[in-house]
Amino acid sequence: MFQIEQHLNCIQQNIVEICNYFNVEFYYIFFDSWKFNYNKSYIFSKCLLMPERTEGGLCELTDIEIQQYKDFDKDLLEVISMVQSHAAIKSRYMIMLDSYYCPWHRGYKILHIPHWCLINIYNSKERKFLCEDPFYKIKNCQIHLDDLKMGIESLVVYTMKKKKTNNQNVIGAFKRHLNEVDISVLTSNMSDFANRILNIETINELFDYKPDVYLCNIFRSLKFTADMRYNMSYLFNKFYKLQSDVFYKVISNRFEDCGQKFENINCIIIKLFYSSNKFDKIKHEIYKIMIELIRDENQIYAMLQDYWYK
Repeated sequence: MFQIEQHLNCIQQNIVEICNYFNVEFYYIFFDSWKFNYNKSYIFSKCLLMPERTEGGLCELTDIEIQQYKDFDKDLLEVISMVQSHAAIKSRYMIMLDSYYCPWHRGYKILHIPHWCLINIYNSKERKFLCEDPFYKIKNCQIHLDDLKMGIESLVVYTMKKKKTNNQNVIGAFKRHLNEVDISVLTSNMSDFANRILNIETINELFDYKPDVYLCNIFRSLKFTADMRYNMSYLFNKFYKLQSDVFYKVISNRFEDCGQKFENINCIIIKLFYSSNKFDKIKHEIYKIMIELIRDENQIYAMLQDYWYK
């Protein structure tokens, strides 16, 4: 079994840290992970989209309460006040930050990439916030108030409400989220993406940032897409452990296989970044893997529908 810590995006890394802080299960956040974030109207290098923040079933199945703030005063006085009071009210604060203004991020002063981290303490003397970045595995990173003013996009407050007994059925809660998955739209987008690959004429169409493949949108987005399949695999393995039902183990293995296939595509993408040899052949190789993935994910969906509803 893979290590789930290796397959969490920066949003999830932070929410897992928050779940650990409040001593609740974190795998509920994977309830909304079956996605293929794609926009066919964008140029190819930008057509795969970054994942949105989602807590999945966290609020349904735990006593965590969430509030999001987006409009801030020019001096961030409200943010400072909330951060200074967090110890007293036992809340955790997560910010969405433009990487261009994030000093420890790989994209600092280079690219505008959404990034998330936890914000813990404000030092009024130095006008700096002390942050924690689980994605980069940094406990004590600092950002100046001036950088935060420029880079902050949103702040999310997580607070534990008064504990109550939770009798909700975990798998039943997940089924409600599965009902939101439109497999025909998901696989249609995957098919459109696959066909567009065949029409690419040069590798320059793949990469939106020439100096570093790991900062290119296609690499980051394919990594997130693969990780979401590993999220689903981890979730169904949890269901297997909860109910000792081998069907859930089968589904877990199928999602893990999908994650590996998306990772294989990303490995090919990296190789193309450094060498365009046999480009036409490699395009067809990626296309073939995408067609396999469309078949696999349609089959997984049909298996779940047959098992739960027929």
